[in-house]
Amino acid sequence: MELKFLILVLALLAVYTTKFSADAAPDYCNNSTQGVSATSRLRKNLFCNYDRTVRARFYDDRTRVILSLFPKFINFDEDSNTMIFHAWLGMSWPSPNLMWRGNNPRLLRVTSDEIWVPPIAHYNSAGGSRSPNGIPKTDCFLSKYGYTGCVADLKYVSNCVTDYRNWPFDRHNCTIVLASWTYKEEEIKYLAIDHKQNFPAIGMFDFTPNAQWKMLSFQYTQREDGIAEGYTFPTIIYTVVIERNSASMGTAIFAPVILLVILTLTVLWLDPISVERSVVSVLNLICNLICVMNLNEQVPFNGSTTPSILVFHQGSIVIASVALLLTILLRQMKKTSVSPPDWLTLAIASILASRAGQLIVLTTLDPKAVATVRAGEDNIGLATSNDSSIKIETGNKVWRHLAVLLDRLAFATVLLTYLIMITVLIPRNDVFEVPDVPSLYFMP
Repeated sequence: MELKFLILVLALLAVYTTKFSADAAPDYCNNSTQGVSATSRLRKNLFCNYDRTVRARFYDDRTRVILSLFPKFINFDEDSNTMIFHAWLGMSWPSPNLMWRGNNPRLLRVTSDEIWVPPIAHYNSAGGSRSPNGIPKTDCFLSKYGYTGCVADLKYVSNCVTDYRNWPFDRHNCTIVLASWTYKEEEIKYLAIDHKQNFPAIGMFDFTPNAQWKMLSFQYTQREDGIAEGYTFPTIIYTVVIERNSASMGTAIFAPVILLVILTLTVLWLDPISVERSVVSVLNLICNLICVMNLNEQVPFNGSTTPSILVFHQGSIVIASVALLLTILLRQMKKTSVSPPDWLTLAIASILASRAGQLIVLTTLDPKAVATVRAGEDNIGLATSNDSSIKIETGNKVWRHLAVLLDRLAFATVLLTYLIMITVLIPRNDVFEVPDVPSLYFMP
């Protein structure tokens, strides 16, 4: 019983294999032409004794293949730094051995596995399978004049050279390398065409924009790779530049920047001895830490460069920490009653004798910090500057004036530092430098 079952299984397998082989490679020579259509008779005449493994060659023994890539949809995977590029790949080439006379029909529809197809493969693929010809099975057409054309729906996955310095307005350069090492340059010549110039009506037909990524440019170059003269291979390199669509993200990223700058400057403007300044200083440092933690969850870390917005927040944390330490130091300085050294008293007196020094002291929120007396008052505990019209009490008053000067100097320094950081580190979206619609260029 088991032997009969085994024989039955083997017989069914043989029948299935025979049927599959017949479907994959029909025998046109043995097909009868009686009672069939003109198209069937044409297929019999063309494909009887046709070998699809033999390269279609023209009179000079060189096959010229016109190739064009029509983008359909793009996407970018930040985890693997790869671009997913969906496109139509169109190829046409002369096939002198598939010509016929007559106008019925003028075009013949075939599949790519029935004819010889120029091998073109994605050599820098980051994933996905490759078919022997570089394209999956697709529909093709034959012209009565001996030209063959195929259009395949392909998905290319390529690694990209990432640059996150300008995040969230980051741009990435991705390449798609199409080449064929099966035939030499002397046997097959690939000619990439600029379909935007040759066919302007269908330059970007059927292209679906991505909500997160936009394609800024789509360029290609042609070159010959090889190991020696006479052994060169055709190569086509498509370069795609993509940029993040970050209009809404920019608002969410830059609003905290403005608030943190204002909060830090407010800390340095308040009186160091006030309770409000101490509270705001601690709150400012906490807010900076929260912003950095939030950015760490959003910023990709696969790139070789650090986003400038993250560098800005790291610098802002340092400034907030210095502002907190300065608040503690100036608070203690204003409360001290230790007699200052004579050189410090003379230095403070010289500064306050100038208009700039008087303006700095007058901007303080504590009016008692300004202590000027005229000559003739009690000279005990007083130090006289070059301008005898200004007298400054030693002791606590000198330390209070020093605290005010240091506080205002810190405010000006932090303000200048933030201006430099905003100019250098804040990323910008160069909306006036690149178009929103993909542009195509030909680079010989």
